[in-house]
Amino acid sequence: MVGIVVKELIKVYELGDLEVIALRGLDAAFADGKVTWVHGPSGCGKTTLLNLVGGLDRPTAGSIQVDGKNIVRLSENDLVAYRLDGVGFVFQFFNLVPVLTAWENVELPMRFADVTAKERETRARGLLEMVGLKDKGDRKPDQMSGGEQQRVAVAVALANDPPLILADEPTGELDSENAIALLDLLRTASRERGKTVLLVSHDPHAAQIADATLQMADGRIIGPV
Repeated sequence: MVGIVVKELIKVYELGDLEVIALRGLDAAFADGKVTWVHGPSGCGKTTLLNLVGGLDRPTAGSIQVDGKNIVRLSENDLVAYRLDGVGFVFQFFNLVPVLTAWENVELPMRFADVTAKERETRARGLLEMVGLKDKGDRKPDQMSGGEQQRVAVAVALANDPPLILADEPTGELDSENAIALLDLLRTASRERGKTVLLVSHDPHAAQIADATLQMADGRIIGPV
């Protein structure tokens, strides 16, 4: 099943008198419950694509169909709800709240989604166990290694049980061992939890977990690999 269909996507950034064309009529489709690895040279538009699919930005033109709904046409309020309930983000630099513990970081998205206290506790502890940090929930980010912080970030992304996980260079700050472990977690999220994962990465280990691979260049998908 195809869960995400992107058609004729164009994104132009205006920087003063300069126009930068990040996406040039991009077409792509991503299957439900699968891991798609998108790779290509720096500056080819990979992160822009993720930001648009994740509702963090709006395209200049084109459509983004997610489960049959064109998110480009959503109001700002509906787009906020889409990001909160429909999408989990994993970034290169972890994006954890430094003053909160691992458990509190995982619980935070659920608070915004009005999840009950009992369910927040059950879900947060279960997710920390899933990422191998059952006994480190009381540690703050600066008390954890980079690999541990990124595993917490995966748990945060899964907190509201979104169908879609967007991972932008999630192994960029990790050594090879932790990078492989992190990618295995994303594969587990897809295989065991049915998540659709869009993975942007320069890490060649991504090939080991991907169900499909797309190559980008100059703001377009230039073909499967």
